[in-house]
Amino acid sequence: MFIYQPKDTFADILAKEFFSNSWTEASIASAWVRRTGILPLRESVIDFLRKKGKVAIVAGVDFNNTTAEGLKEIIALAEFGDVSAHIYCNEAGGVFHPKVFVFSNNTAYRMYVGSNNLTGAGLYSNNEAIVRLEGPCDDTSFQSARNAFVSWTDESNGVSKKLDDELLTKLLEKGYIQTEEHARQARATTFGKRLKGAEPLFGSITVPSIPKAFKSSPPKVESVFLPRPAAVPSLSSPNNGNQSKDFWIEAGALTGGSRNQLDLSMISHYGRIPGSISFFSINPVHVAVESQITVRFKGVDYQGNIIKYPQTGAGKTNGTWRLQLNGVSPAGSKLTKQCASFRGKILQFRVIGNAHYEIIAVDPKSALDALITKSKVWDTNRGTGGRHFGHL
Repeated sequence: MFIYQPKDTFADILAKEFFSNSWTEASIASAWVRRTGILPLRESVIDFLRKKGKVAIVAGVDFNNTTAEGLKEIIALAEFGDVSAHIYCNEAGGVFHPKVFVFSNNTAYRMYVGSNNLTGAGLYSNNEAIVRLEGPCDDTSFQSARNAFVSWTDESNGVSKKLDDELLTKLLEKGYIQTEEHARQARATTFGKRLKGAEPLFGSITVPSIPKAFKSSPPKVESVFLPRPAAVPSLSSPNNGNQSKDFWIEAGALTGGSRNQLDLSMISHYGRIPGSISFFSINPVHVAVESQITVRFKGVDYQGNIIKYPQTGAGKTNGTWRLQLNGVSPAGSKLTKQCASFRGKILQFRVIGNAHYEIIAVDPKSALDALITKSKVWDTNRGTGGRHFGHL
């Protein structure tokens, strides 16, 4: 099967494979890795690891295109399960340039071979071509791929090394990799298709953009190597099977022209929760999904509150999901009129039924510390001063 991007977004294809219950092992070889290529897949990979799946990743560092933040995100995945990561670099020459993604179990496999790297552009906006192969595990294509991964992870000749914090630090110190900030600066000063001021020779078409949450405000280089905060249970931890489905979100001022839209993050600051959108059982990277919920406030049910990832016709977005608090009651009144009670408050969501929630608005000054203490897991939006949210 032939696949081409941007008609099909490779990030969505890979996430679906990780989320499926079809595979027990995933092996990835990518010439370059960046944070923007790991974050869109993070939740699906963690889900795969929680189900006892095994992940092997081999990355290259040629041309200084792999970043420290990208490799750090790979290392962090080991916290959730069986992850083996290697860096391949031949000092004698020859660029490590494969892009291979293999999913397998005891009897069958599915493999994607193409031009996509583990970068945001490779998963979303670049024009890329991929061929999908599948069949039984005794297929010669699968056996050849397996042999290639054995070669790429063979540490005996020194060209492949196991990735850990120590190697990551050395790679950065010796200039094999760079930071995301330096990569952006280098691209801004060197990347171009024509001389400045020259008339373009070609037309322009809109391509899918990398979701803003996966490309903005990466940690500063010095913070990449700081330890994570004290461990807390993860939202998807198997040890939390008896926790309630109730949750809370710090609302802020609300957004939209009528200030009736609650921002729902795609990613969290500490990685404890895959963004507040996950409370509504929506995969953050599936941006084409829309959902409707019923909200009960002060004893009145308001139906038709839409959860969506807003995008303009040109594909532009602010990088967050939104819950539009504009449902209508059986008597015809709109929830928008009640939104003044939500602004600047913490909204506690109590699950009543399927896609049915009761909201209670509380003052963060008096309730935030208590909710954090009571929560099984909590986090904040990306960046310093991000709004809090948690699972009770």
